[in-house]
Amino acid sequence: MPSPYLQTAFNASGTQFAAVFAALNCHRLRVSPVISTQPAQEFQFDANIKITTLLWSGVVDQTINSKKRKKQTGSHADTEVIVLGTSTGQILVYSPASNSIINKYVEFGTVQVASLCTRTPGVVAALFADQTLVDIDLNTGANSTGTAPVDGVCMLSFNSQLIIANTAPHLVADGEVRTSFMGFASNIKQLVSIDSHHFAAVAEDRQILVYNIKNPAPVNTLVCPSVSAVSISVSIDAEGLAAVTEDGQVHVFSDILTPMSDKSGKKGRAFAHSTPKFAIDVNVSGKHVLVQLTKFADDFLTLVWPEQGTVPVFDRVKWRDDGVRTEPLVLNRDAAAPLAHENLVEGRDPATAPAYAETSASIVSGENVAHLSDDETLADRLDALEKTAQPKQKQTTTSQTLRSRRTDLQQQLEQPGTFATVLSQALTMNDKQLVEICLEEKNTTTIRTSIAKLEPQRAAALLEHLATTMARSQNRSDTLLQWVRYTVVIHGGYLVTVPNLLKTLASLHSALTAKAAALPKLLSLLGRLELLEEQLEVRDLEGTEAHTSSLEPQIVYDESEVVIVNGEEAGDSDMSE
Repeated sequence: MPSPYLQTAFNASGTQFAAVFAALNCHRLRVSPVISTQPAQEFQFDANIKITTLLWSGVVDQTINSKKRKKQTGSHADTEVIVLGTSTGQILVYSPASNSIINKYVEFGTVQVASLCTRTPGVVAALFADQTLVDIDLNTGANSTGTAPVDGVCMLSFNSQLIIANTAPHLVADGEVRTSFMGFASNIKQLVSIDSHHFAAVAEDRQILVYNIKNPAPVNTLVCPSVSAVSISVSIDAEGLAAVTEDGQVHVFSDILTPMSDKSGKKGRAFAHSTPKFAIDVNVSGKHVLVQLTKFADDFLTLVWPEQGTVPVFDRVKWRDDGVRTEPLVLNRDAAAPLAHENLVEGRDPATAPAYAETSASIVSGENVAHLSDDETLADRLDALEKTAQPKQKQTTTSQTLRSRRTDLQQQLEQPGTFATVLSQALTMNDKQLVEICLEEKNTTTIRTSIAKLEPQRAAALLEHLATTMARSQNRSDTLLQWVRYTVVIHGGYLVTVPNLLKTLASLHSALTAKAAALPKLLSLLGRLELLEEQLEVRDLEGTEAHTSSLEPQIVYDESEVVIVNGEEAGDSDMSE
């Protein structure tokens, strides 16, 4: 099963996880906290921008790159940033703190950015597909451009030098290749620094090679048991290495700098290699999931895997405790959250208190019939008696409260950039009254922009609210259909991955089916009206022609005067002859 992520990376401290994924025709970047309960930040790129590589950079002063921002704030805002390489040669600097692109570098050509690495704190090296090599100071914006001596696809900064790799790593200094190491049959996918003398490389192979910077031959070979490794991570003390394989398993190696010797069947030939100490499998609700990336934090190993499409879920396991674990580890976890409210019954959770509220009732069919009768009901009379017995200051009705809240919110929604935020908060808190106020928006541009900024996991909840509202008030279908349209178009790629979604959207299907069923009858009625109109026009035309012909001389035909000769009529002239 392919990964839903195009690019992934933890920050240096392992507290933030960044992932790039495709959503319909554009790429999105999501930055999620590993432990904190704070919501994730998500940024959508333009359709013509495709992210090819990403890199967490250290503390960068954003205000140096923007005089306008410095003038507005009057202070420095230090934060971690993410440097992104694109397929069109642009280099973007994204700030999770402001959820925005704070700088762009577009002057280096139009070829793809192949790799990024950190030279020194605040200085990033970028390798392009045409062997252009650029150093960028993120604080000052200064850059220097050169040419890489090898055609590389992966890069690592090592002791103030660069290691550029294709099928094999190459140590580059002063624009020249100083050392070429033994490599693989395919291109290297990742280079990882182990300590000041060693680094590791992984390609589409079961083998992970560990090198000493002074020796072209690998000092150790780590062998995954069955399938190829796709990513690796190394502990800070260089005592452990975790490899994620194509089948989603995690294999943990120890003593990675001390190889074991395995005598082969051929005399005098030996291979230095190591095997993993133990493997980790993760099962969620009884199903095996694919771990995407790992990160060491002392004695713990952080794992991340996707659920509900592209939502990252994290877990920590202890990989050593007075010695490295040797037994396989299977993690059985429940799903992080219900998938598209699959536990709802008729639109509500059966575990909640059975309270009834007219404004939040779940309707699967019918129309709003509140306007059909104005007769006072028994409930209205009891409510009036109860209000009469209360002090006047407590007689504010629910409708008045809602009206006041609606007025306040509408004033807030008129402010630029707040509509999408309010809609997201309303869906997150399941505030149905606030969602109803948002759905009153009729501007197509505002609807499209707000839904585009909405997190994909909120799209299913929005469709459920739309279904209930359309069933309750069918006279609002014209506006609500625009909401349905853009929700399906923008977040359709995520919605098709949500199980049991059709069950929760039965009311929406019923409302749309009812409208579609009325179309043939309306077309038939339209055809009859057009036929009647054409017939009236023809009759008017015939009446006009009849009136015109009555004014002209008429020729009287007398059959007795006609003479038949050889089957043909003959005039008087023929008879005279």
